[in-house]
Amino acid sequence: MPSNNSLLLRLTRYSHYEEQFTRAKNLVEDILAHQAPEGLQVLSTDESYYTDHGVGHIQRVISKLEALDALLRIPVNEKEAFILLVAAYFHDIGMFLGRREGEDAETARREHHRRGADIIQKLNDEHYLDIDSPELSIIKKVIEAHRVIDLKELPESQMIEGIKIRTRLLGALLRIADSCDCDRSRAPKAIFDLFYESIPENSKEYWRIHFPITDVTFEDRRASIAISINFAGEPNEKIEKYRIANLLKKSLRKSCEALKQYSGIILFH
Repeated sequence: MPSNNSLLLRLTRYSHYEEQFTRAKNLVEDILAHQAPEGLQVLSTDESYYTDHGVGHIQRVISKLEALDALLRIPVNEKEAFILLVAAYFHDIGMFLGRREGEDAETARREHHRRGADIIQKLNDEHYLDIDSPELSIIKKVIEAHRVIDLKELPESQMIEGIKIRTRLLGALLRIADSCDCDRSRAPKAIFDLFYESIPENSKEYWRIHFPITDVTFEDRRASIAISINFAGEPNEKIEKYRIANLLKKSLRKSCEALKQYSGIILFH
């Protein structure tokens, strides 16, 4: 049950947003259900064995968006909540539907943020979705912003029906939430062990990074991201875990730079 001030419940103040979001959510879940069983969606990118980009990942990203929203001095409004939730559901759809004929999986992965934006536009054009053009335009920008691109490419804000949409902030929030889904639940050790012989060596490193991470949370009082790591093990294991911790710290700090220009959000160390 969502909390009384959750992003999802904010949509009920605009009933058509709730209907549009439900349609978008159900479509994504239906697409992913035809890729691979939910517990094996780490394998659903043509045997490239990437970590989870499926329904579990989406749900964890939304949970982190809820936590980030709680830190905002000015929480997201109903229209922003709709845009953010739809973008969260579609941000990785390019991993599943974005690969072009004759293209290798890694190229598709590198471009999946842009292709996700193309896919949601096509689905809307073909009436699988029913999202109004002004909102869809911003949703596409937020999807593209979840990785790689310079957030300064996004408009700082846009207006829809007299309501301000903080486009760049929404892109930054999705990027942070996506980056912070990096604990062991995104790369199940049991799946890794089961398919170990099939997983390419360059992918194994990405999997291993997640194993010691037990949780990633946001701490209001210290205005920081807290990474919980299990440092148990032999000395060599501990050294490796410290290396992973430093890699994550560097990666998350880079992502958090995207937020520093906003006066409406608590800044992370």
